[in-house]
Amino acid sequence: MAYVQQTVKDGRGNRHRSPKEIEVKPELTTQMVKQVYETVEQCLWTNYFGNKQVTRTLLPLLQQSNSARIVNISSTYGQLKYISNEKAFQKLGDVDGLTEDTVDEVVNEFLEDAKKNQIESKG
Repeated sequence: MAYVQQTVKDGRGNRHRSPKEIEVKPELTTQMVKQVYETVEQCLWTNYFGNKQVTRTLLPLLQQSNSARIVNISSTYGQLKYISNEKAFQKLGDVDGLTEDTVDEVVNEFLEDAKKNQIESKG
């Protein structure tokens, strides 16, 4: 059995999230893992690697301006406190020693964990 979140309405029309038990058939597990990996990969290419590439591309132009600004907007869940993987938390929390290569390493490890269906077990 597995649990998924579903949104339900109560008698007053208020929405609530509640777990719903579903049966997971073994033959579907591989497909589910593949879908999770593809979703994680797409998300990272959009929100991390894409953002990084746009910044690299625009940075030379921005450096020519006296009032250039880069504004990054993220969700609440982008905060470090929501990272449950202790290794990733330690690496990303080292503000003085944090490098682009370290962030790339953490992101790529997360992608590998998704590919191996180890996101939950590694935190």
